[in-house]
Amino acid sequence: AQSDAIEFSKASSAGPLVKIEGEEYIEVAASKELQLLGAAQPSRCKGVASTDLLFSWHIQPSVPGFGKGWGSYRRSLLVPANALQPGIEYTLTFEASQDSVSSVTRVRVKSLASAPVAKLSGGDRMVSLANTSMIVLDASASYSPDGLVPLRYTWRCG
Repeated sequence: AQSDAIEFSKASSAGPLVKIEGEEYIEVAASKELQLLGAAQPSRCKGVASTDLLFSWHIQPSVPGFGKGWGSYRRSLLVPANALQPGIEYTLTFEASQDSVSSVTRVRVKSLASAPVAKLSGGDRMVSLANTSMIVLDASASYSPDGLVPLRYTWRCG
């Protein structure tokens, strides 16, 4: 459900204008990396001492490994493949600070499970059933791009 709530806070000076490029809600396969780009424009209001901006990203719920290696203190953030758990919705917050005033914006990201990759050993050959009573199908090389285990196998003739 979308919220129409808007948060306001009074500050002694105006903060920078901030946004995250793209949509406010993103669905991404857990096995794919996600790159977000924050944009910020410093306040030019009278009384602002500096136009220098400091950036930071935050993620909720927390994700193991999140930090500077992902770019959490730069304008762009790279979330590595398989860092987000499938089925969970995350809120990523981009913050820009100028002097002692900060502005934030958020994007919601839903991590989706990726389809498993089926690999059938010998699957590129035709097999005749006329001379054999048994055929062995081996899909043990199949895998989940999300690292989910164990896989379940179902065979269908058709």
